[in-house]
Amino acid sequence: MTTSSWIDQWLSSGRFSKYLRAAGGDEERAVALYDWNVRLAAAFFHDLAHLEVGLRNAYDRALRIHPDLAGRDWLTEDGAELIFKPHVVRENGRKRDKNWTPRLRIKEARERSGLSSGAPRGKTIAELMFGFWSYLTDDLHEKTLWVPVLHRVYQPGADRASINAAMADLRELRNRAAHHESLFDRAPESQRRRIVYVAGQLSPELKQFIAQTSELPALIEGKP
Repeated sequence: MTTSSWIDQWLSSGRFSKYLRAAGGDEERAVALYDWNVRLAAAFFHDLAHLEVGLRNAYDRALRIHPDLAGRDWLTEDGAELIFKPHVVRENGRKRDKNWTPRLRIKEARERSGLSSGAPRGKTIAELMFGFWSYLTDDLHEKTLWVPVLHRVYQPGADRASINAAMADLRELRNRAAHHESLFDRAPESQRRRIVYVAGQLSPELKQFIAQTSELPALIEGKP
């Protein structure tokens, strides 16, 4: 299958080939599918933005009352050390602290936001990326974060493992959207439902708001 030279120059033949195959070799339909994929990514970002802001604020409120902190702020170096204590495992013959990464991400967020210089702590919260928040429901943190505080931000009886699995999928989705990768072949309706599921576990009102403002249902239905 050959494509117009301007499309190869715009997208590269490698990137466009996936869409061309999905469109059965129809170049016009493949371009429409690519454009639809871009609009799909934007719509996912809309819904994920609402979920992410709600999630990080809820987690911040919960972490601030973590019993290990004894009044300290978890965003400080001392506070981060208390709730992300070293957890050393041996992998491939080497020791690795699995909580080193979250402590590093907090340190980097403090530095970027200027927290130590008196900047509002909300700026530091905003510097922590979706990947940071999504890992807080990992198995590693069940006894140290979920049981003491994080379960409180969700509806009674919420299942940590189910939420974590949904968050892992949404993290991958967000990364693909950010890098302009294909989403049409990633079960977009299932991904939309994951957003609604996590939002509903977090806040029924947030779930309703996302459902009311989302463009995803109509967009998914209108796939070329």
